[in-house]
Amino acid sequence: MANAWQDVLDDADALIEGEKLIPHPLFPESYRISLSAFAKNPGPIDIIESIHGIGSCEYAMQGERVYTASWRVFRRMTAGNQIGFAIFLN
Repeated sequence: MANAWQDVLDDADALIEGEKLIPHPLFPESYRISLSAFAKNPGPIDIIESIHGIGSCEYAMQGERVYTASWRVFRRMTAGNQIGFAIFLN
């Protein structure tokens, strides 16, 4: 279980560092959202524009996307109590 949690933390670290990007369903296939770019230059968030994609265009870039496989494995192992186990493992 600790290894699965470490994989989740590695993915989170890659997102923060900008090594991996978050997919957006309405962006072209090769473009994704950089959490790192957003953290460096945060702006007001309009939820409707973000869902549409226009509100996230300035944070869009090409690169490797993050996958949810590690989180799914961890979720299955913890039987729905991810937050409790995350607190316990940290």
